[in-house]
Amino acid sequence: MQITGYGINEGEGAVTRIRQIQANLDTLYAGENQSYEGTRAEFHLSVAVDEMDVNQDMLRQAEQKTIAAIEALVGATTKNNDIAEQAIQMGRTIASNIRA
Repeated sequence: MQITGYGINEGEGAVTRIRQIQANLDTLYAGENQSYEGTRAEFHLSVAVDEMDVNQDMLRQAEQKTIAAIEALVGATTKNNDIAEQAIQMGRTIASNIRA
């Protein structure tokens, strides 16, 4: 994921890097001499950090849902295998009774 205009890749720890940039801007524009551009940049960085946090939360939720779905699938497969094994055993018993 590329954050447009900042050249930061998600793989490089974008949230950490954005927070560092934001801290640098806070220091740079501290006090009464804060310019409009500095304020605007801080706002955009703050929004970017918030969006990254939301995206990370959504990824975590998606991961949890995926894990739950896989666990349910494994459980269903195991149950189906158990039912199939029981059906095979019943078939063998019936075949055995027919032969007898």
